[in-house]
Order: sequence, then C-alpha cells, then structure tokens
Amino acid sequence: MENIAKIPVIGWITMLTLGVLLIAAIITTVVLVTKFLKGKNVESDVIKITEAQKQEVQKKETEHKQSQRELYMSEGKDQLDNQCQAAKNILKELRIRIFEIGIKKYGFTDKKDYDLFTLITRSISDRLNYEVKNDLTRNHIIFKSDKELTDYSEGKARGYYSLIKDRLYTLNDCLPDVNLPAIMDEIPLLELEKFFKEVYFSARKIAGKYFEDLICQ
Repeated sequence: MENIAKIPVIGWITMLTLGVLLIAAIITTVVLVTKFLKGKNVESDVIKITEAQKQEVQKKETEHKQSQRELYMSEGKDQLDNQCQAAKNILKELRIRIFEIGIKKYGFTDKKDYDLFTLITRSISDRLNYEVKNDLTRNHIIFKSDKELTDYSEGKARGYYSLIKDRLYTLNDCLPDVNLPAIMDEIPLLELEKFFKEVYFSARKIAGKYFEDLICQ
C-alpha cells in the first residue's frame, strides 16, 4: 500500500493512459476481426451465388446445344429423305427405259419371263437407289460448283453404267435364253450421264433450299 501511495500523479496518468490504449487496441482488434470474418462470409456467399448462376448458365447452354443438335439432325434427315425421294423418281425413269428396251428387244411374251424381267429391273433400281443414297450421305453436294458437280455426275454415271451391266450379267441365269447385258448397248453413256446429272443437281437444289432456310431462321 505504501508503494502504491508513493506513485506520483504522473504515474497514475501514464497507467491510466496505457490502460485506455490497451482497451482501445483490444476493441479495435475485435472490430477488425469481426469485419474480416463478415467479409469472408459475404465473399463466400457471393462465390456460392456466382457458382450457382454459372452452373445454371452452363445447364441452359448444354440444353440449347442439345436442342440445336436434335434440330439439325431432324432437318438433315428430312433433307436426305427429300433428296432420296427425288432421286428415286428420276431413277424410276431409267428403270422404265431399261425395261422397255428389254421388252422391245426380247419380247418376254411368257408371263413367267415377263415377271422375272420386271423383278430384275426393279432389283437394279433398288441397288442404284441404295448407292445414290450413300453418295448423298457422304458428299457435300451443296458446296460443289456446276463444273465440279457435272464432273462428279459423269464419273458416277460411268461407274453405274458398269454396275447395271454387271447386274444384268449376274442375273442373266434367270433368263438364259436372252442376253440381258446387251440391253445397255441400247443406252448411250451420254444418256445415262443425263439421268445422274439430274439426280445430283436436284439433290444440290434441295440441299440449298434447306441451307437458305437455316440461315434465315
């Protein structure tokens, strides 16, 4: 007690000042720590909200892409179906041409022979339709120029001329009394090229229409 009593006034003032400063420092520290922690919580909440929004945007983008992909696939199928239908109608004329030449050349007055020859020409037509569908699936017809598409059509015509003649040769056993491959001697290559030019140019026109519609959407 005597020691405390001996402390001068300046000492008490100093101690009081230090005490106030200490308390102020503690309060300041507590306030800063509280604000820091609150800031961390706010930042965490912002991150959570931003992440949720980002996931929602990504989900919508994925759904949109899937929808567009399904639309393109549907439109692509419709386009191919229309191209193939147009090709079938054109190639049907070629089948009739082969059929008429055969009837004129060999008669086929017997019903059995007539029916067999009809089936042979239809099987050739089916094979051509199958091959042309593959052509339309594999090739970007729309991007070919007139010259490129003409060259392409003429090349295909030469190949299909050989294919038709080979099929007639293979199926000749069904009608052994006639020479079916000789039918193709009555159809000039230029005539066959005309058929296939019509097939592929028609396909390009159909593809171009779908392409224009897609751009205008």
